[in-house]
Amino acid sequence: MSATFNALIVFLSLCLVLAAVACRHFYLVAARGREKHKHFLNLLNAAEIKAFDYDKKDDTLMLSLSCATLFNCGQKLENFSSVDSDNLSVDQKNLLKSLQSAVALDGDGREINIRQINHQTNIYTVKSLVFNDADGRIDHVAGILIDKTAEIKNRQAPSDDTETDELTKVFNSGAIRRLVRDKLSSYDGADVSAFIILAIDNFKNVNAVMGHQTGDRILTMTAATLKDILRSNDYVGRLGGDEFCVYFTKVPEAKLMNNICERINKQITNRVADDDITMPITVSIGCTVIRLNDDFKAVYGRADRALYLARENGRNTYAVVE
Repeated sequence: MSATFNALIVFLSLCLVLAAVACRHFYLVAARGREKHKHFLNLLNAAEIKAFDYDKKDDTLMLSLSCATLFNCGQKLENFSSVDSDNLSVDQKNLLKSLQSAVALDGDGREINIRQINHQTNIYTVKSLVFNDADGRIDHVAGILIDKTAEIKNRQAPSDDTETDELTKVFNSGAIRRLVRDKLSSYDGADVSAFIILAIDNFKNVNAVMGHQTGDRILTMTAATLKDILRSNDYVGRLGGDEFCVYFTKVPEAKLMNNICERINKQITNRVADDDITMPITVSIGCTVIRLNDDFKAVYGRADRALYLARENGRNTYAVVE
C-alpha cells in the first residue's frame, strides 16, 4: 500500500511539474503574441493607418489610433454589436452608424461618409477580410479605411470653365440643370433621391449694408460648406444670385432629408459667424423627394414651393415636400 501510495505521489508530482511547464510555455507564447500584437499596433499607429479588427466571438472591436480619432471613440470597444445609442448625440450616432457599416461582414468595397469635428465630410472606401475558425464559423473581421475624398470630389467638380460658376467654383446654372436632367432621365425609383434649393435670407440687404465684396465672401463660404457636406454622389450648383441647389442620390431614407437640411442650415450660419461677419446670416431651404418619371420642371417647381414655405415660416428654416 505504501509503495503504491508513494508511486501515486510521484506521478501526481510529475503531473504538476508538467502542468507548470506547460502553463509557463503557453504564457510565454501568449506574452510573445501580445508583444508582437503590440508592435503591430504601434506600426499601424506610427503610419497613421486607419485599421480595425473586430472579434465576433468576443464582440470586441479594436481600432488603430488614427481610426479611433476618426470616429471620435476609444481604441477598444467592448459589446460592440449592442452599443446603446439612446444617449448619443446626432453626430455620435452618425459616426457609430458609419463605423458599424465599415465593420459589417459585407463591408468590403463599401463607401462610407464620415463627418468630422471640423464639420468636413470625408469619404472612405473599406477594404476588409472575413476570417473563419477551424469549424468554418466567422472568427473576426479586419480591414482598413482608404481616404477617397479628394479623388471623388474631383470627379464631382465641373470639368471645365464652361461648366463652372466663376465666383463659387461649383457647377454654374446651365451645367447643374443639365446634370439634374440627366439624373432624372435615368432615375428608376430603386433608391431615394432628393433636390434642394437654398437661398441666403435677405441677401439684398447684406449687399446694401456690408457691400458686395462681403456678399461675395458669403456666397463663396456657402458653396464651400455645401461641398464639404456632399457625399460622392451628390452635386451642388449655383442657380444664380444667392440661390444654390443640390441633387442628392441614394439617400438611405426620405425622412433623413430633414436632418440634412437642418445640418446645412446650421453649418452655413456657423461658418459665416466664425468668419467675423457681424451681420447675422441665415439661409432658407426648400427640399423635394424625387418621384418616378419626374422632369426638371416638376422637381424645381416643388422645391421652389418648399422654399416659399420656409420663407413664409420666418426664414432661417427649411421645408420638405415629398
